[in-house]
Amino acid sequence: MDLQNGISPLGDTQKRAALDDAATPEEVLEVFASAPTRAPSTGAPQQQHSAQQRPTPDDPAEVGDTLPSKNLLLTVCGNGLGTSLFLKNTTEQVLDRWGWSPYLSVEATDTISAKGRAKEADFLLTSGAIAQTLGDVGVPVEVIENFSSQEEVDAALRRRYAI
Repeated sequence: MDLQNGISPLGDTQKRAALDDAATPEEVLEVFASAPTRAPSTGAPQQQHSAQQRPTPDDPAEVGDTLPSKNLLLTVCGNGLGTSLFLKNTTEQVLDRWGWSPYLSVEATDTISAKGRAKEADFLLTSGAIAQTLGDVGVPVEVIENFSSQEEVDAALRRRYAI
């Protein structure tokens, strides 16, 4: 990761390809030492944040169909006591890293409670099996495969908050 600019080479498709093609440690170091590249333009505006300019919930998204946050995320598992707590912890770690913890609450819950409370939340984070059990709850449901993966949770949050 480019610690000075908060840029990960793995999110940069050109750098990722260069890392995949690197055959020696020197080539890997060269990829990390090179300036960040930009992904090919899709015509949509891109927003980049440095470590000093972290995204905040108050930043206006550059997407036309955004909704105001309800300041709540629900992590869901069968009983609300096991894997949803792992996912809650991982989500809170990502929010802490972003500096968003003061703005969003994360609550672990079971499937029955999640159905009743879903509309109080921005979206739900859960497993594929629980997502199928929940069905349509009126808010987006993000499926997380690895509940302890900060990278996977980070990607889901970025998708939902358009950052």
